[in-house]
Amino acid sequence: MSHHTKLLIGILSFAIVGANSTYCFAAPLTPKVLWGNAMEGKGLPKHNYLFGSDLFSVSCASVGNCSAGGNFALNAKLSQAFVVNETNGVWAKAQPVPGFTRRDASENTQVYVISCPADGDCSAAGIYSVKHNSSLIFVVDEKNGKWGHAIEVPGSARLDAGGGGFITSISCPTAGNCSAGGILPVAYSTTISGAFVVDETNGVWGTAMELSGPPSFNHNGAGIDSISCASAGNCSAGGTFPKSRHGNAPSFVVNETDGTWGKAHEILGFTKLNLGGSSEFRSISCGAPGNCSAVGQYQQKSGVTRAYIVSEVKGMWGTAFTVPGLSKLNGPHMSSLTTISCASSGDCTAGGYYGNGDHQIAFIVSEKDGTWGTAMVIPGLAVLNAGHTSYMQIISCVSVGNCGASGTYSDASGNAQSFLVNETNSTWGPAQAIRGLAKLKANSSGVLSLSCASPVSCSAVGDFSAPGNNAALIVSTEPHK
Repeated sequence: MSHHTKLLIGILSFAIVGANSTYCFAAPLTPKVLWGNAMEGKGLPKHNYLFGSDLFSVSCASVGNCSAGGNFALNAKLSQAFVVNETNGVWAKAQPVPGFTRRDASENTQVYVISCPADGDCSAAGIYSVKHNSSLIFVVDEKNGKWGHAIEVPGSARLDAGGGGFITSISCPTAGNCSAGGILPVAYSTTISGAFVVDETNGVWGTAMELSGPPSFNHNGAGIDSISCASAGNCSAGGTFPKSRHGNAPSFVVNETDGTWGKAHEILGFTKLNLGGSSEFRSISCGAPGNCSAVGQYQQKSGVTRAYIVSEVKGMWGTAFTVPGLSKLNGPHMSSLTTISCASSGDCTAGGYYGNGDHQIAFIVSEKDGTWGTAMVIPGLAVLNAGHTSYMQIISCVSVGNCGASGTYSDASGNAQSFLVNETNSTWGPAQAIRGLAKLKANSSGVLSLSCASPVSCSAVGDFSAPGNNAALIVSTEPHK
């Protein structure tokens, strides 16, 4: 089963109640940004084992210059991490991450996140295993177009005595200056995990450190879900931390200022909002140092989940609030925000989904000059979403009013497919189905990551499933004429 199919099944597992939804669009819209045909990743093995090959993350430093990473199957049980570069608009063949050999392969070996602040200068991170399939975490840097050797995250073995760690997010504001975060089991414990961060400064990775926070922080499991750095040494991150082993898991945020990480603290307002106890921190983006926004979902006392937004202004985090206008679309029913991207301070776009009856509908909401607008459905998506199940996966905004985005919908046959959509000059075009899937004989597709280098230039990666072939997927916008 491919990664995107698992994700769709996970989304479908939410209980959705309510009335039907009605779409109204005056006339068919013409996209200002046209996506090209999907292509299979080059240089990857051609077998249909348990996972095939996947691309999990992509980052574009400039138009036609991107890097992506993922994993491919060596056989039915082992996989290998790989990276692939696009240079001047041409995607090269995939290459195994330097430093790994066949004996380092495991079911878990993969590049999971990547960030490219300049052409040919990227950093990536992921997991690997050398014994008992217990995952360890690594980072690897590309300098001047050449990938170096992967290294185990310094200090992670001290925290992660038994293995099982995971890097969930990485952000590099400039070449050689990055921050990453995730989850590591606390030393000598097989059940308790802790949130950690690790910084790279001037090309040298420092030591992983376990975050501190409220008294219950890291005692029952905590982890970083997303991190964003506006400049070197100035980052913000967030995740969740169970206050007990029996529920009540609020979301938290934590800031790094001038290279020093502070203490994590519960998001303000959760005491009143999160009465059901369970929450998810999904995504964070910083438009400038000390000016960030984050999104996720909390649980009402009734058990219904609702989307939230929380913003930081001049280094001070405000109170979480619900999405403006969403109640008109969805009434009292379930919703979640899954992704956010901020082009500048007070100018962000977020996306998610809401449930209404047996439908699940993707939506977007934008902030302009510090004020959040009203939630809206994705233009043109109703035509594609014959199976009535859609959600937003990723948004990438390069400037105010200019973003690219992708999500998943269910076609008439019930197969998971991905859509692509762009905002240009503050106007969203229609959702576009991925072109070229028929040539690949694909019956389903999943975009897992998307990055835009300009308002009209983006690349997306993921995977597709076809008879006898589960393979990595790449699709880019056509050159703007």
